[in-house]
Amino acid sequence: MKAYLSTLIAASSLFIGANSYATVVDGVDVGDVLTGDTKLACEATLCLAGSTRPGECVPSLTKYFNITKKKWKDTLKARRNFLKLCPASDEQGMPELTDAIVGGAGRCEADTLNRELLEQKTFMVCRSGRNDLDGCQAITKYRISPNMPSYCKVYFSNEYTDFNIKYSGVSEWQTKNEFSKNPKGQWVTQ
Repeated sequence: MKAYLSTLIAASSLFIGANSYATVVDGVDVGDVLTGDTKLACEATLCLAGSTRPGECVPSLTKYFNITKKKWKDTLKARRNFLKLCPASDEQGMPELTDAIVGGAGRCEADTLNRELLEQKTFMVCRSGRNDLDGCQAITKYRISPNMPSYCKVYFSNEYTDFNIKYSGVSEWQTKNEFSKNPKGQWVTQ
């Protein structure tokens, strides 16, 4: 599937402008094939499907992430409609890729997962194993959940995306001091 993704990216690069990947194919300048939002939508699709984001991605990603509405569901709908401006968006497998990107892009990076999946829980710690409230103290502990959100699972499992994020370590409750020094488990990019 990764070879197919590379082929898709190479073929799609025909749509990307003069500042990016390929501008001459078989002696024909294709740098001006797409312009404006159509060009940016194709670029954004390619940039958001991969784990690396070259400098050429800045204009298209800025456009994509600046699409915001009052309600989150409306933001997602507007971003989906933007990506659908790319002529390749109706090709086989591309509607699924568009949906995966809309659901996961910007929300499934390791540092974002570590921040969003931070959990806290209060434990009652009692001296001498007593369970009455005398001699007990409430202690708040922290951990990062190892359970990936469903929208990230869809994003990462799409045949056209190329990401390598995993949970490293163990999901263990730690005091605030322990956790801030070294979380026992967290999301990392390999």
